[in-house]
Amino acid sequence: MNKFDFIKKLLENEKLNISQKERLITLVTNELLVSTKLDEQILRDLNLIKDKIGLNFSTSKKYKNPIYLYNFLTDFNQDPVLRYTCHEIDDEDHLNIILEKCNTQSYEYSEHIKVIHKAYNELTYKYLNKNILGNIKSLMGTYLGTYIKHEVWSENIPIKWTSQELESWCEQNKGKVPSPGSDRFQSERFRFTTIELKNGDSITSFSELVIYFKNLFHIKEANPLNTIIENEIFLNFNDDQKYIFEFDDNFSTSIELFTYTEILIQAFRSIVNISAKYHINDILRIKLFFNYDDNQKKELKIVIKNSDIFGKDTTGFRLGDQLNLLIDRKINGLCDLYIKAKFNDKNTVGILNVWNGKPIEFIETNDDIEGVEFILKMH
Repeated sequence: MNKFDFIKKLLENEKLNISQKERLITLVTNELLVSTKLDEQILRDLNLIKDKIGLNFSTSKKYKNPIYLYNFLTDFNQDPVLRYTCHEIDDEDHLNIILEKCNTQSYEYSEHIKVIHKAYNELTYKYLNKNILGNIKSLMGTYLGTYIKHEVWSENIPIKWTSQELESWCEQNKGKVPSPGSDRFQSERFRFTTIELKNGDSITSFSELVIYFKNLFHIKEANPLNTIIENEIFLNFNDDQKYIFEFDDNFSTSIELFTYTEILIQAFRSIVNISAKYHINDILRIKLFFNYDDNQKKELKIVIKNSDIFGKDTTGFRLGDQLNLLIDRKINGLCDLYIKAKFNDKNTVGILNVWNGKPIEFIETNDDIEGVEFILKMH
C-alpha cells in the first residue's frame, strides 16, 4: 500500500470523528510539505479528499440576517402603492388611495404602473445593502415588470403587471381596475387563459393572480403553513412505504409569517432528503411543529423520529457538504438554523446553533425530544 492509499484509508475510517480527521490532515500535510516532489501530488489529492468530506469549509461565509427579509416583505405589504399589487382593490376607499398616488380622477393603468415601479425601486434601494435574498427581489421585480431578464415567474407564469394583454384590457375598459375584489365593487375583471398550478389549483383572472402572488410570501390563517407543507408532501413524498408525516397538535394554523414560502419549502424538502439518506432501510418518520419560541420568534421544527442522536461531535463541528449546501442555497437570509439532539461527544440533549451569525455553541437542555430536531427560526 502506497503512502496516499494509506492516508486515504485512514480518512475514510468512520470511527474517526471530524476533529480527529482534521488533526490527521494537519500532521500529514506538515510532514509532506518538507518531503519529496512526489508528495506534491499527494498534497493536491489530500485537498480533494478534504473537499469531499467537508474539511475545507470556511466559516467566513457572510451571514445574512433574516430580519431584513421580514422587514422588506412587511414594508412591501404595507406600502400604500405596492399593497394593491398583492391585495385586490375591493372598495372605493382603496381605489381612492391609488387615484391619489396617481393624481388622476379615475383609474388609469399607465399612471398606476409608473407609481408601482417608482415605489418598488424606492423600496429595493432602501434595502440595497441589507443582503435580502436576491431571488425574492427578482421574483417580485419580474411580477411587477421592473426586472425584465425573465419572461415568466414562479410556476412559469407569463402574466404580470406589464403584460401586453393587461395593458390592452385596461385600454378597452377605461376606468376599470384589473383586480377587483368582488362583483359588488366591479363586475369587469381581466381574465386570461387558465393557468394550471402543480398543486391542482388554477388561476383564471388577474384578481386570483394577485392573491397567488401574495401567498408566495405571506403565511396566515387564509394561507396556513400546514396546507403548504401538505401540498409539498403530496407532490414529493407521497409514499407511505418510505415516509410517514405527522403534525404536532400545537402546529399553528393562524400565525402570520412574512417569508419566501417557496425557499422555505425547498429547505424543508432538503432536510427530509438529507435525513432519508441516513435511514435508507427504514421508513422515515417525521413530526412537524410550527409555533412561537420563548422569545416570540416563529419556529418550524422538523423532527426526525428515527433517532435522537445526530451523528457528529459538537467539538470542532463542521457543516460538511450537505448542510453547507442547505445553508448556501436555502437557509442563509431566510431563517436561522439550530439542531436539537444528542451528539456523539455528549451524553445529554442540547441545542447547536448551526447558523445564526454567532460562533457555534452547544447549550445543554433538560428538554425531552422525540428525535433529531431541525429548527428553523424566523421573525
